[in-house]
Amino acid sequence: MAINKLKKIIKKYFENQDVNESLVIVAGPTGIGKSYFAIKLALEINGVIINADSIQVYKNIEIMSSQPNKNDLTKVDHFLYGFKSINEHYSVGDWLHSLNHVLKYIKSKKKIPILVGGTGMYIDAAINGLSDIPAIEEDIKLKTNIMFETLGVKKFREIVGEIDPVYYSQNKDKQRLIRAYNVFISTGKSLTDWHKSKSNQGINRKTFSILLNKERKENYKNCDSRFETFIKTGGLDEVRRFWEKKIDRSLSSAKALGIKWFLEFYDGKISLKNAMEYSKRDTRRYVKRQNTWFKNNFVPNIKIYL
Repeated sequence: MAINKLKKIIKKYFENQDVNESLVIVAGPTGIGKSYFAIKLALEINGVIINADSIQVYKNIEIMSSQPNKNDLTKVDHFLYGFKSINEHYSVGDWLHSLNHVLKYIKSKKKIPILVGGTGMYIDAAINGLSDIPAIEEDIKLKTNIMFETLGVKKFREIVGEIDPVYYSQNKDKQRLIRAYNVFISTGKSLTDWHKSKSNQGINRKTFSILLNKERKENYKNCDSRFETFIKTGGLDEVRRFWEKKIDRSLSSAKALGIKWFLEFYDGKISLKNAMEYSKRDTRRYVKRQNTWFKNNFVPNIKIYL
């Protein structure tokens, strides 16, 4: 779909709507071309771009996280990119708080905010809000970690599956399984039930959502070629500096696509070739999970195949 045609559709959708009560979302899987598309759209509808990607919030990994380059940043105002230290933990709740601050800041500019990203939790939080789950006590976390190591992944997954089958069916990551177990033990209530009673509300704006996609094989090919580009444009130097700082590997920044395996390369545990292969493989798997999430949890106003 041509940007001009989309501009007309959006203009009609927000007809008689205060610009400060409007929000456009551009979502889609990794490697689809969201940033490029969003910049073209922003130039047409007098918009600004706000990041909704959980890794692009971090400084010093601009290349490996595919953040907008200097040329992109001169075309359109961008917010919430590369502003957090890679040493920091940054939750979806922190991001929602930051997003509200940005929306307040740009009110005087009379521009349409365009939320851009592929992190489902961020997009869902913006639209639907967050659950006010109490903090988990440290002794519970410690006991759960010991339990996980003792039982092993398979048995622990079975336990979480019994406690919260809905959440388990959508989340197989170790940290998320541990989180689900901790919440249940601490509160007696499953994460799924908590998510049904959200008290931290999302963005109260009229929203026009766009879902970008393309044929799966082509998207996978784009993701593979991105790693080749990362290497050619300084991505390995970013990871080396990251490695030299001895960052805690449990932090989100250290588990980012590509970074995890290139850190293993600098550890001397795997070859550069294997780091590339594993990074490409994990990215394809992540794209598949993203597509599943969008299919089950995101209802766009319009789908665009690039």
